[in-house]
Amino acid sequence: MKRMFFTLVLVVLSLSAIHSQDLQKYNRFWVQGSMLLPLNEYDFSPGLKMSYQLRALWRQTYTETYSIEYGAGYSLYAGLDDDPFGNHYYQSGIFGGDARFLYTPFEMESSRPYFYAGLGISYYTVNNKPTYGSPESVDESGIAAYLPLGVGIEWYVSEQLAFDFSLGGEITTTENLNYYNDGGLPDGLLKAGIGITYKFKPREKDEDKDGLDYIFEEKIGTNPLIADTDGDGLNDGEEVNKYKTNPLKADSDGDGLSDYDEIKKWDTNPVKADSDGDKLNDYDEINKHKTDPLKVDSDGDSLNDYDELMKHKTNPLKKDTDDDGLFDNRELEKTKTDPLKKDTDSDKLNDGEEVTKYNTNPLSKDTDKGTVDDYTEVRRGTDPNDKSDDVIKKETAIVLEGIQFETGSADIKAESEVKLKDVLRTLKIYSDITVEIGGYTDNVGSASSNQKLSQSRAESVRSWLIENGIKAARLEAKGYGESNPIANNNTKDGRAKNRRIEFKRVK
Repeated sequence: MKRMFFTLVLVVLSLSAIHSQDLQKYNRFWVQGSMLLPLNEYDFSPGLKMSYQLRALWRQTYTETYSIEYGAGYSLYAGLDDDPFGNHYYQSGIFGGDARFLYTPFEMESSRPYFYAGLGISYYTVNNKPTYGSPESVDESGIAAYLPLGVGIEWYVSEQLAFDFSLGGEITTTENLNYYNDGGLPDGLLKAGIGITYKFKPREKDEDKDGLDYIFEEKIGTNPLIADTDGDGLNDGEEVNKYKTNPLKADSDGDGLSDYDEIKKWDTNPVKADSDGDKLNDYDEINKHKTDPLKVDSDGDSLNDYDELMKHKTNPLKKDTDDDGLFDNRELEKTKTDPLKKDTDSDKLNDGEEVTKYNTNPLSKDTDKGTVDDYTEVRRGTDPNDKSDDVIKKETAIVLEGIQFETGSADIKAESEVKLKDVLRTLKIYSDITVEIGGYTDNVGSASSNQKLSQSRAESVRSWLIENGIKAARLEAKGYGESNPIANNNTKDGRAKNRRIEFKRVK
C-alpha cells in the first residue's frame, strides 16, 4: 500500500509543476482537524488508536484555477505493534510545516473542488515505544521531509466563510515514526479532515488596478485579480466603462475579430458584428473579401458590398468589374447588361463602346434589325442604327448627284471628287458586289453624240475608281445617252438633273 501511495504522489506532483504561472494574490485563512490512519510496517489487525492532526493554513489564490498554501500543525501518530506475545502501544508527536499547490479544475456556484500536492518538513519525537525489537537502528526523534497529496472541496456558506472537507495522505522520508525500521518504504499516513476557512478579500478596492472595484467585478463575473479577464488586450474597466464591450469575451460581438483589434486596429464597432450594416460581418470583410468594414459600398458604385458579392457576383472593390467602360450599377440598373461580361450580346463590340460611342443596343447584335450585325457595320463604316444601308439592292439605281464634267466633255471637274470618294468608300465597304456605272445626258444635241458622251463620262468615273483601288472586274460602264430622263428637258433645272451618273448593283 505504501508503494502505491508513494507512486501516486510523484505523478501528481509532476502534473502540478506544469501549471504554476501568472501568479496574482489574495488571501484565505483556515484551520483544519483531521483523523489519521498510520501507514507503516504494522497492520491494523490488533486495533486502532486515536491519531489526529491539527493545522492552521494561509492560502494564496493566484487564479481561478491555481492556489498555493502554507500550513503548520501538530500530529499525534499512534497505533499498536504486531508483537505475537502481546500488542504494545506506540505514539509519536510530529510538528510540521509545508507548502502545497492546489489545482481547481472547475468552480461551481457554491463549492470549489481541488487537488493538492506539496512538500513539507517535520520534527518528530517518539513518546511511546513498542517493545517489539526493530531489525534496523531507529531514532527517538529527528527531522524528516514529507510529501502531502490529496483532494478536497470547499463548501461556501457565505461570501467569506466556507467548510473544507479533504481526503489525503503524507509520505515521509523516515521509518522512525513507529520506532520500527525494517529497511523498507518510509512511514506515512492517510487522513480525512474537516476545516473552516475565512476568505480575505478587498472591499470597495481595485486590487488589479483595472478601474473596477472588487465587489463590482464579482457581480459581473470578471476576475478581480486580473486586469484583463478575457485576455483581449483591453482591461476590464475600459471594456465596461469606455467601450461597452463584454469583459468576459475577447470577441464581444462574435464576428471573429478581438475587441482590441476592432478598437485599436480597424476602428470597427466591437459590439456590432457588422459595423457598416451591409450584411457582411467585419471579419469576413477584412480577412476574406478585403472590403471596407466601415463602408456599405467599398468601391463607390452605388451597389452595396453584400449585393455585389452574394447577389450580382461583381467585384465590390472595383466599380467596373468587367472593364467595359460602364460602372456595375449602370449595367445592372440602366443598360441591363451583364456586369461580368464585357460584350453582353457577343457582337465583338464591348458594352461601353455600344452605349457611349456607337449608340447601339448592347443587348442585340444587330441594333437596326437589318441583315448585318453592329460590329460589321461599325467596321465597314455603315450606320448600325439604319438598316437601309445594311446591303445595296440589286438593280436599284442610285443617282450620284454632284459629279460634274467639263461642258461637252468627259473630263471630271475637281469638285466632283468629294462625291466620288463617297462612292469609293461604299465600294470598299461592300467588297463583294459588282456595279454598273450609267451615264446620262439631256436632249440638247443629236442622240448619237449624246450616246457617245454618256458612255465616255461613265468610263471616266470607272477609270477614276480603278485608279483609286477598285478592281476593274467589279465595275461596268454603260452610256444611255438622252434616254430615261428623270426631269423635264424643257427647263434648265430639268436638263441639269438629266445630265447624271447613276450607280447600280448588278451582282
